[in-house]
Amino acid sequence: MGSTTVLDKARRWVGQIGSENAKNTELSRRVPLEQIVQSVEMVKGEPLDSFVNRHGDWARPAVLHQARERSGLTLAEIGERVGGMTYNAVSVAVRRFRLRLTKDRELREVIQKCGRYLANVDCAEEVSRWGSCPIRRIVLIVVLVLRPRELPGNR
Repeated sequence: MGSTTVLDKARRWVGQIGSENAKNTELSRRVPLEQIVQSVEMVKGEPLDSFVNRHGDWARPAVLHQARERSGLTLAEIGERVGGMTYNAVSVAVRRFRLRLTKDRELREVIQKCGRYLANVDCAEEVSRWGSCPIRRIVLIVVLVLRPRELPGNR
């Protein structure tokens, strides 16, 4: 259970889970915008409606940034679904938020919390999707939770 060939065999046996990128060997999935909003709401402690139009707040740009990074939606789709913004406004907000992330460590930690929440939701959904087959669930948990670099023999 220690080589990447075993991991590749497990991926094929479990079935198609997501697309793989040549640079990133971890399994990836598109995250629905609703889950992204929910993750920011959890960390912020407020619903989207209360902060979506608040000037100077970090939460709406965080939603836009996470949506751009994780959802696969276009800028126009993100803007339409988060407060009726134009794609230009979303682009500027995402760019400014990325710049702010490079300078603000506390904000980076907040975004990491949102990412951990999304990862937990993602893993739980994948495991529940495979339902009744306990062996497939175990293999899927190994594939999703233990990254190839963490498997024995891949040091």
